[in-house]
Amino acid sequence: MKNMQTLTGVCLMMLSMPAWCAGFNDNGDGTVTDFATGLMWQQGDAHNDSTYTSLGAFIFCDNLNLAGKTDWRRPSVRELSSIVDYRRSRPSIDLAYFPNTISGRYWSFTPAPTNRFVVSFSRGFITSQDSDLGANIRCVR
Repeated sequence: MKNMQTLTGVCLMMLSMPAWCAGFNDNGDGTVTDFATGLMWQQGDAHNDSTYTSLGAFIFCDNLNLAGKTDWRRPSVRELSSIVDYRRSRPSIDLAYFPNTISGRYWSFTPAPTNRFVVSFSRGFITSQDSDLGANIRCVR
């Protein structure tokens, strides 16, 4: 109990609360709710030993029917980076809620000057990547 009180105090002092402060809920239907943002995430990612172009990721999320919901989309870079857990690496995410996440790059819909931003779940770095190259996708609603 004391550790939880200390952690809560640390989180309340931070200017922007990372997801690990507020926590997640495993909804038991292949989705996870992020209490910090109110977003619902696809629990597993869509890698299945393959990657998607930026357009392929858009099509995947647009056609996703998960937990009876069909309004899935690609996350913004800000939304995607909100589930990064910088206390972890390779992958930098809480595997209790997002099992089987690989340490690769994940698409956002946020455009970069000549391509799209991706978040690397190796250590949580944000970078840009050519839209025709492959990356993973985790959809959000």
